[in-house]
Amino acid sequence: MARCMMCWPDRVPGATLSGGSWQSGAGIANIQSSVLSQYARSTDATTASTQWKMVFDKKRYISAAALVKHNLSLTATARLVLYSDAAWTNATYDSGFQPVWNRWFPTMSLRWGDSNFWTGKPTLEFIQSLDSPLYAQTLGMTGSLATTVPARSAKWFINDTGNATGYIQLGRPGSTPPSRTPRWTGARFSTCARNTASEFLPSIT
Repeated sequence: MARCMMCWPDRVPGATLSGGSWQSGAGIANIQSSVLSQYARSTDATTASTQWKMVFDKKRYISAAALVKHNLSLTATARLVLYSDAAWTNATYDSGFQPVWNRWFPTMSLRWGDSNFWTGKPTLEFIQSLDSPLYAQTLGMTGSLATTVPARSAKWFINDTGNATGYIQLGRPGSTPPSRTPRWTGARFSTCARNTASEFLPSIT
């Protein structure tokens, strides 16, 4: 890995959320919790139910956005729109509908005959094995640099009408400002074999 971008803090907890249609006890406000298991779940999978709006507490600078611990299917698409005003009238960024699941695997890492050999996208079996599926957008990403967009409000649109569960579920979204983007040249991963050194957990009182 030569480059990575770290973004924080999340601006969603300080925003006011509305819109969509959500099950009792699993409303859209749940996604403001830092506990991923406290999810929002839509009443059905129609596009009218699976969209929501946010008004930030003040103008915020956004470089990346994410949907964390979701149940979105292989054919789902997502769209993020940012606005310069709190009434959602002046759009300053529109991602258009983007696939939630893009290429994960290079073709040469897959076996000939695998169902995803040409696309490199994850399979249904693979995404069902993930504990916290993540979908992320970096705004206008070019190399290691992302566009920074000042925003007062935002809208999310999810199109996953074919979801087998009949609803969408979200553990938490994220909308974050830019941060320093370190560049690591020649960075490598390594492993260290366990030895006979004692391992322990600190006591909890």
